[in-house]
Amino acid sequence: MGSFSHLVAGESKKISRQKPAGVILIILLGVYLIMTLTFIFTGDALDRGLVRMFGFDDNIREYENSYKNPYEQEWIETSRNSLEVSKQYAETLEKENLSRLERYNYRRSSKGEEKYLAVMEYRFEHNLFAEKEPSKTALFCHSSLSAFSTLAIVGTLIIGSLSVAGELSGGTLKLLLIRPFKRWKILTAKFIAVLLYALLLYAAGILLTLLLGGLLFGFDGFSDIFIASLGGPVFAVSVIPYFLLKTAFSFAQAVLLISVVFLISCLFRSRSLAVGISLLVYFVAAPVVSLLAMLDIDMLKYLVFFNLDLSGFLSDYGPDHPGLTFGMSAIIMSVYFIAFMAVSYAVFSRRDVKA
Repeated sequence: MGSFSHLVAGESKKISRQKPAGVILIILLGVYLIMTLTFIFTGDALDRGLVRMFGFDDNIREYENSYKNPYEQEWIETSRNSLEVSKQYAETLEKENLSRLERYNYRRSSKGEEKYLAVMEYRFEHNLFAEKEPSKTALFCHSSLSAFSTLAIVGTLIIGSLSVAGELSGGTLKLLLIRPFKRWKILTAKFIAVLLYALLLYAAGILLTLLLGGLLFGFDGFSDIFIASLGGPVFAVSVIPYFLLKTAFSFAQAVLLISVVFLISCLFRSRSLAVGISLLVYFVAAPVVSLLAMLDIDMLKYLVFFNLDLSGFLSDYGPDHPGLTFGMSAIIMSVYFIAFMAVSYAVFSRRDVKA
C-alpha cells in the first residue's frame, strides 16, 4: 500500500510541475478578481444579468416566513385541478396522431406543472409566501460556481490528457513501466492524481466563493432560502448547502469526463484528440441534448449526453428528456464511467509503449 501511495504522490508531483496546472490556477484567481470587481462596482440589474449570462438558475428565488395568504389555497386547488385535467388529456393524446415535437412539448410542460404544484404545496405547508430577490451573496455564489466549475473541468481534462496520452506519445511512460508496478496500478495512480488535481480546483473555487461572498456582500446573505426539487420531494435549502449540492453535481460531471479522456488517450495516444473529444462532449452536450430530446424517443435517454449534468433536475421543467429520473440518470452515469474505465484498463494493459 505504501508503494502505491508513493506512486500516486509521484504522479501528483508530475502534475504540479506541468505549466498548464499552474496556468489554470492563475486564470481561476484572475476570473475571481474580475467577478469581484464587477459585483462591487455595478448595480443589481447588471449583477442579475451576469447570473443569467453564466446560466440562470430557476431556484434562485428567495422565500421567507410570512402570513398565510388566503388566496394561496385557492391557487393550489386550481393548479391541482388543472394538473389532473392535463393528465387526463395526456391519456387522450396518446391515442392521437401527434408529431414527436408536439408530444415532447406537452410532456415537458406537464412535468413543469407538476413541479410547480409541488413547490406551491410546500410553500403553503411551511408558510413560505414572501417572495423577493436574492441577496448579492447568493448571486455571487451562483455566478462563481458557473465560472470555476467550467475552468476546473477544462483544466482537469487538459491535465488528464497530459498524464496518459502525453506520456504514451512522448515515450516517457516507458520509464515508469520498468518499475515493479502492474499496469492497472499505474493507470489507477494517474486517475487518482488527476482526480486530486480536480479536487484542488474545486476546493479553491468553493473557498474563494464563500470567503469573498461573505466578506464583500455579507455573511447574512447565506441565510437566503431557496425551494428546490430533484423531481421528487420538495425541500427548502439555504445558500451554502444548495451551492455545495450543485458543486457536487459539477464534480460528478468532471469525473465522467476524466474517464472519457483516459479512454481516448489509451485508444489513440493522442493528447489533442483526447482533449478535443472530451471538450466537445462537454460544450456540445447541451445543444445536442436540446435537439435530440425533441425527437421524443425513449431510448435516447440512455445516451451519455442526457446524463452529463445532474443539475438539470433542479430546473423548473427537469431534465431535457422527460423520461429520466434523478436516480436513473445517476445510475446511467455510473455505468458509463465503469465502461469507459474498463476499456481504458484493458487497452492500457496490452498497449505497446515505445521509448
